[in-house]
Amino acid sequence: MDIKTSPEAIGLRIKELRKKNNETQYDLANAIKCNQNNISKIEKGGSLTSVNLIAIANHYNVSLDYLCKGEGGIDLIDTLTKYIHYKFKKCNSINFNAKKIHIPLIEINSSFYNYLRQISLAKSTSEMPKEIRENWINQANEEFIKEIEKDNYDNYASFYIIEESVLNNNSDISSQLENLISE
Repeated sequence: MDIKTSPEAIGLRIKELRKKNNETQYDLANAIKCNQNNISKIEKGGSLTSVNLIAIANHYNVSLDYLCKGEGGIDLIDTLTKYIHYKFKKCNSINFNAKKIHIPLIEINSSFYNYLRQISLAKSTSEMPKEIRENWINQANEEFIKEIEKDNYDNYASFYIIEESVLNNNSDISSQLENLISE
């Protein structure tokens, strides 16, 4: 096991974050809804569950990459750039007001996209019993953390962003978009 990803190293990063934010173990325990003894164990490398890690990452607004591997920016924006890319694709096949346009393209890491999709589905399924929904979310969290550990950042889902005004003012846009997607 890499020394940066050892449970003790993770615990130390959590302790450093807590101290940097002038919090006691009791303060952190209240914030993530556990007891102070559990925080003590976490800071020594024990009790490192996905639920605890996600709660701590959310509380301190840091990434799981930072907590688990000590990599990436300590802030969320730096980390999101690993998962989400935004660029423009020049589209010769789409005309808007007789001009060639550049279409915004968002690429989302496939693991992150699947994680967001699972969480969204679980939260939007209101008729599902709460316990099953929570288990579904916890399972999605566990799977995402496993994917982060694989350090696989080369598989992305792509989404084109088309402004509503372009769609509403161009009746031929559907066929043009189909050509774009097949390029």
